[in-house]
Amino acid sequence: MNAKKIKPRRSVSKRQAKKVIVGIGASAGGRTEEALRKSEELFRSITSNTPDHILVQDLELRYLLVVNSQLGLTEKDMIGKTDHDILTKDDADAITKIKRRVIETATPAHLEAPFIDREGNQQLFEGSYIPKHDAQGRVDGLIGYFRNVTQQKRAEEALRQTKDYLDKLIQYANAPIIVWDPKMRITRFNGGFEKLTGWKENEILGEHLSRLFPDESRDTSMEKIGRSHKGEHWEYVEIPILCKDGGVKLALWNSANVYDEDGATLLATIAQGMDITERKRAEEEIQRHAEELRKSNEELERFNRAMVDRELRMIELKKQVNELYAKLGEPPRYETDFEEKK
Repeated sequence: MNAKKIKPRRSVSKRQAKKVIVGIGASAGGRTEEALRKSEELFRSITSNTPDHILVQDLELRYLLVVNSQLGLTEKDMIGKTDHDILTKDDADAITKIKRRVIETATPAHLEAPFIDREGNQQLFEGSYIPKHDAQGRVDGLIGYFRNVTQQKRAEEALRQTKDYLDKLIQYANAPIIVWDPKMRITRFNGGFEKLTGWKENEILGEHLSRLFPDESRDTSMEKIGRSHKGEHWEYVEIPILCKDGGVKLALWNSANVYDEDGATLLATIAQGMDITERKRAEEEIQRHAEELRKSNEELERFNRAMVDRELRMIELKKQVNELYAKLGEPPRYETDFEEKK
């Protein structure tokens, strides 16, 4: 069998090679540009739906890219400009110093910073600046990711002020107020409750609620509280409270459950009480006196009835004596006509 001849490849001229290389380069360049275009479109699509403010700046801190511009500025207002062109001098000086440090040290910086918008209002931002590197790994600018947290911070401040107000309201209220969690652990114990029981807040916080009830009524009290956890609302209920000195005071309570946003998860129970120990004693004393008076009245009525019966019997007896005298032809012995004589 004759071996097949292998034809040598035709040599390629330099001119032809150049055409091929240029063609390949153009093709690769086209693919690269297309990939970059698609990447930019994807980036724009993602960032246009984010609440974050994203920026890119060069070494001169000129804005190259802005997403979700803030402070009443537009992208057009910012591109190609520096912070000194668009911010107040104080804000620009402060933020430029931070950005320079990020570029010079190649170290990210996380910060929360206030800025003045076009209408003169302060806006709060929270985020980070990170160094941007070129293909050789050299720092050639920075990237910033920030979120406007003005409303969040205002809400947090309002919540803090409300919490402080409620804390002071509870702590300094004259009425005894106590708060416990779903595990019956005491979490708040105000001054009114300290005065009622003699316990200090730091002595009772974290303790089980049952510690506050005397042995003879503890089970009944805990049963009532268990029902309140299941949604039963206390308008007014009397519960004996065990004091630090071993004494017992009677308190009139109402309570309310605090639920999570789902309206079902119990977070805590808050109860407000009124010391009715002295009032109860006064009521019992009044009842005792009323009972004594009732008995005295009954005795007096029995005495009056007895006296009236005796008098009636005496009158009847006198009439009988007078009748006997009349039969004997003698005048009556006793006066029995009690009507007023005309």
